[in-house]
Amino acid sequence: MIAGFVFLAIFGPSLSPYDPTQTMVATPLALPQWVALLQGHSDWPPSLTFDVQWKANSSNVFDFQFREDSGLASMLKREKAYVWSVQYTGSSSEEAEFKSTFNFTYNYKAPEAFKCSFRWRVLNLSEMGYNLELALIRYGGDEAKEYSLWDSNSRPGSSVRSTKYSYSFDIPGLPVGFPRYEELGSGRESLYKSRLGFNNETEFLNETFSSKGVYALAFYVRLNPKTSASTFEVQIFDFEFVTHGRVHGLLGTDDLGRDIFSRVIHGARISLMIGLLVAIGGTSIGVLVGIVSGYLGGFIDEASMRTADLLMCLPGLPLLLAAAAMFQRNLYIAMFIIVVLSWMALARMIRSQVLSLREVAFIEAAIATGCTGFYILRRHILPNVLPLAFSFMVLGVPNAILTEAALSFLGLGDPALVTWGRIMNEAMRGGALAQDAWWWLFTPAIAIVFVCLGFVFVAHAFDNIVNPRLRVRR
Repeated sequence: MIAGFVFLAIFGPSLSPYDPTQTMVATPLALPQWVALLQGHSDWPPSLTFDVQWKANSSNVFDFQFREDSGLASMLKREKAYVWSVQYTGSSSEEAEFKSTFNFTYNYKAPEAFKCSFRWRVLNLSEMGYNLELALIRYGGDEAKEYSLWDSNSRPGSSVRSTKYSYSFDIPGLPVGFPRYEELGSGRESLYKSRLGFNNETEFLNETFSSKGVYALAFYVRLNPKTSASTFEVQIFDFEFVTHGRVHGLLGTDDLGRDIFSRVIHGARISLMIGLLVAIGGTSIGVLVGIVSGYLGGFIDEASMRTADLLMCLPGLPLLLAAAAMFQRNLYIAMFIIVVLSWMALARMIRSQVLSLREVAFIEAAIATGCTGFYILRRHILPNVLPLAFSFMVLGVPNAILTEAALSFLGLGDPALVTWGRIMNEAMRGGALAQDAWWWLFTPAIAIVFVCLGFVFVAHAFDNIVNPRLRVRR
């Protein structure tokens, strides 16, 4: 178990399919994708990202060129760039239409939402009227049906066509030509009814994806040359088509559409870092104080033990809550406080062991031969107390992880970091149980349980090895 979590912590960024802070990677509160394997859920729509590859027709009226321009995409730092270039060759003004299509197969129920985003610009426009349109074609059913998604002559908020980069159309669950969902408010239904003839978004999605089978995206370029010297070029960048379904990924999504699997992976790195650093720090202080006070005795022993007694009386969680209020929930301040409050028990145990070791024959022999106190501590006492220190350190890791998780669960963790406790806090605040989003709350909780159990099992096994009274005869 520990090896698995360490692997996730080391290779988490490369294994994570999404940025843990990225929202709307899928439908909010989407179920884990393996739920679709259950009986009756096989056609539940997953979140799909289509690699759009346009294919264009030709025309005898125009000198028409269509290409995927990798050089232009590289220069503009875009993933893909498609270019339609036109030179009019006719003897009189003659309108023409170019249609580029991308076919895809969809074999699920209607998606919860879909997203179609791209950027475009028009260049080398000379004596040429134009119109661009994006449409969705459904081939299934009795007959093919086409739904207009976006038209360059009907852009929201502006009646003027732009020859520069347009804004990115990124409208989950809405036709691309409409304003963003949150900007529509109560006018959303009236816009659907007036423009497309549907009462609401759900009706639109159920109609457009009403059958399984082959679909297509169609990009129309309609041109109206004014003279025989008319030219036109349109460029499309970063075209993305995504359907957001009811299931997504290994662990589903939260209320903001963030991938929970990616967040849990990144949380493993933070939690293990907290546990190991705090355990190493607390163990180091406990070993140092214990062997020095036990070996030297006198005033140093009395002062260190009374300090330990005082710190053991301090309540840890209230101090962490006060520190979170004073230092604006800084993770490193919390780790420092946990370290300061975690070394006293180990120091007292090691002091007791050193008091016994100080009286054994080999220590007295080392003193008689003139060995320095530092040499005796380093060569004779420290090796004898290290097994106890190691066992304490292993048990300190889950204690630190649980403390940080409790702090984050209460909403007082570092807001800049994705931790398991913070995921659980967001699940409780987002009403995960009330909305039956069990995967959102229980996944980080199970991760905490397993990583803590792993360290407890290691500490128990090591204690059986180094403690003669717990050894089992074989």
